[in-house]
Amino acid sequence: MKNKLKLSLLFFIFMILLFSTTSLASDVEIILDNITVKQGGVIKVTLTSNSLDLDPSNYKAEFAGSNFSFYQVENNTLETFIAISYWTNSGIKNLKIKENSNYIYHKNIQIQKGNFPESWIEVSEDKEELVRPDEEDKALKKKLKEDREKVARARSKSSSQKLYENNFIWPLKGTISTDYGAARYVNGSLQSRHSGIDIAAETGTTVKASNTGKIVLAADLTVTGKTIIIDHGHNIFSAYAHLSKMTVQKNEKINKGDKIGEIGSTGFSTGPHLHWTIKVSNIFVNPKVFIN
Repeated sequence: MKNKLKLSLLFFIFMILLFSTTSLASDVEIILDNITVKQGGVIKVTLTSNSLDLDPSNYKAEFAGSNFSFYQVENNTLETFIAISYWTNSGIKNLKIKENSNYIYHKNIQIQKGNFPESWIEVSEDKEELVRPDEEDKALKKKLKEDREKVARARSKSSSQKLYENNFIWPLKGTISTDYGAARYVNGSLQSRHSGIDIAAETGTTVKASNTGKIVLAADLTVTGKTIIIDHGHNIFSAYAHLSKMTVQKNEKINKGDKIGEIGSTGFSTGPHLHWTIKVSNIFVNPKVFIN
């Protein structure tokens, strides 16, 4: 008798859980703009419901070891961008979406190789030390650490409001000298992958905001020189480095196409150019994705 009661109770609990999960899944429509994406790309995920006011704090997406928050677009619509790192291996990866503690969605995503180029540069010993400081140079190591912390603080919190307007634009017209994802070799040794796009132009050329947002950093840093970071909301940040001049200040609101600075060669740089990056949920992605 006791065993039957236990089985009945377990069955009752199971049916409650099954019904709640099924009911929730049927009330939420999940839309992906793509299921095949290259390294450095993004997948836009939209959650909508005809019967529920969706709370973004209840939902998370998990992909390739990273978590992605959802943001409110309307009362019944949430969205997030799944960022694919250039380090993510190609092949099939599973995207999961969780409502509180329940997984309500699984989808296999095909990651394609980015076919990134190689970038080789030669710099002076003084320049090389900026990215490979000697162990004895404690002052430089301390300054680099402070710079990293300053940049991390700038990107530590993004507006929950959507500040950007539709597609992004190129921040200037120029020649792409190094593309996104390039394997960067400095004086013959592999340094890193290129986190953005280098656009070469004459010193003093106007640099524009690639989209609407808020200035969260405008500072002169050791490696990236005069650097600006813009928060576009929904955990999307663009950055502009090696400027000769900055014409905006921290906390200033900026519109797409507004002048924010001028081309230069400050910091670790071999000539006048703009190093332009877009970071989504702490992952550098190909800026061209947001233009297209």
